[in-house]
Amino acid sequence: YSEVRAREIFEEYMRLLIKDPDKVASGVENVHILSNIGALDKIVLIDSFLRDNIEIREKILEILRNAVSKKTEFVIVSDDSEIGLKIKSIGGIIGILRFSIDINSIKNVSKS
Repeated sequence: YSEVRAREIFEEYMRLLIKDPDKVASGVENVHILSNIGALDKIVLIDSFLRDNIEIREKILEILRNAVSKKTEFVIVSDDSEIGLKIKSIGGIIGILRFSIDINSIKNVSKS
């Protein structure tokens, strides 16, 4: 089930990437920032992040805690599965946002 659902979310991610790129995110840093403000609706990530170095693992665990508390759907897939390899190639984690948001504007605000 999880790979099927991950594939559906990935396909939605790819459609939105073309149609509304401010409604998707990829990479640990971007997804982490967006999870902190409750902007994520769906997340798919590779399982190796849970075994990675402590810094990445801590961010992933925070993303997952935020997902549970904010009722964000999340799917964890094997990084050597077909869908896992696709997710891995674009940062290992993808997110679909609840609403369009410019991640760069959030990054700039958090730096000030």
